[in-house]
Amino acid sequence: MLPVSDRLINDLVEKLSRDLEDLEEIILFGSRGRGEDDQGGDVDLLLVFDTDFSSHGNSRWDYVKRVRQARSPFPIPVDFRVFSLAEMTRYSKLPNHMVAVALDEGRTLYRRNGVAAVA
Repeated sequence: MLPVSDRLINDLVEKLSRDLEDLEEIILFGSRGRGEDDQGGDVDLLLVFDTDFSSHGNSRWDYVKRVRQARSPFPIPVDFRVFSLAEMTRYSKLPNHMVAVALDEGRTLYRRNGVAAVA
């Protein structure tokens, strides 16, 4: 495994945003999101999609497989969670839910209407 630099994270975010057409947002959370990282740790990402996982044959597992495929060229440890926009809205109101914590402590790296780089 390579050390995980900000440049490598930015490259990963760029690839995910390019390959996953209904991706709305990517949030970096965990120790890196709080700015407590060293380059030896993993990358925790929360990915938000414009979909309803319960309808039209869209399963969460299908999205997980798509994300795994898109991130496969990157030899870095990535732990990701996949949510819909509706789930983000619902879970953001629950103070102890990982979504609320990620929104509070994390950093947005990508929004469909504009890309934010890792500082």
